[in-house]
Amino acid sequence: GAKGDGINDDSYAINKALSSPIITLKLLDSVYLVENTTDIIWNVDGKTYKANVIIPANKIIIGSSTSDYTTNSTIKVSETVSSNIAVFISGRQVKIENIRIVSSFRENEYSCDRLIVSQKGIADLTFNNVHARYCNSNGFDIDCYGLVFKMCRSGNCGGVGFYLHATGGTYESGHNTSAILERCYASGTKSNGFLIHRMDYSSLISCAADANGFDPKNIDSNNIQAPYKFIESKGITMQSC
Repeated sequence: GAKGDGINDDSYAINKALSSPIITLKLLDSVYLVENTTDIIWNVDGKTYKANVIIPANKIIIGSSTSDYTTNSTIKVSETVSSNIAVFISGRQVKIENIRIVSSFRENEYSCDRLIVSQKGIADLTFNNVHARYCNSNGFDIDCYGLVFKMCRSGNCGGVGFYLHATGGTYESGHNTSAILERCYASGTKSNGFLIHRMDYSSLISCAADANGFDPKNIDSNNIQAPYKFIESKGITMQSC
């Protein structure tokens, strides 16, 4: 039932498809505008947030977008709404590939705070050629074990491009493990391009960061942040970055 014309609201159609027993959802060469939001409980702090699209466990979402500069297979948050999260991943073993996720600009801010967020402490997420652009906070905000990014991009964010972290975890030290980022690119973020927090035994391979860590409209030399930042993490490997 999705129109995919960038005008009509496709929130209901996308979420209905994701809640069906079908494993794989294919998005065509279209712009899917999302306006309606669903309340979710973010279990780190118990607060209620609003998300446009909710992806449950064991789903594969495939689009056709192969470039950061195309409108193919784009999920776009309408400028008429304010969303905490564009896409919320609520369960494990989810794969997303060849999709752009963006929010719209309005009244000096974007219509969405964070673009792609995961539930706390889930496992086995794969992102392949997923581009997250334009938000008030973080592009990718992921709390996961066994995490893979390939050829993903995050940019034009008011916060961090790739924020990979553990917020409690499932064992005493509260750390997650095994994040692999390969040929990923962060650009134009006001905070860090890549922020790795409590993620042990993880690798960044041929990743790049450009124009991260400052606000180009208000450059403060005392508040420039690192393009790559690692906090309370061990066994981190960087190769050809």
